[in-house]
Amino acid sequence: MQFNGMDSDQARTFAEMWLPAWSGNNPELLASFYTADACYSDPTIPAGIRGRDDLQAYFAKLLAQNPEWVWLQRGSIPLQDGFLNQ
Repeated sequence: MQFNGMDSDQARTFAEMWLPAWSGNNPELLASFYTADACYSDPTIPAGIRGRDDLQAYFAKLLAQNPEWVWLQRGSIPLQDGFLNQ
């Protein structure tokens, strides 16, 4: 099995770009981190959302409801295809 995830330094570098997009109430910037054919799921939408355009619309509503969000990285856990932000 080949590991395609990120080590802690790679995860930190990515998180330094990605997390401000979650924190900055900028759905266009946040959606830009996802591919056109992305599939996104979280506990509030277990069926998921498919496609960047629909994902951006979801992010617009989500971020508008949570304008004070600030996301930070305290650490990361390597996963097969990326990392889990802590």
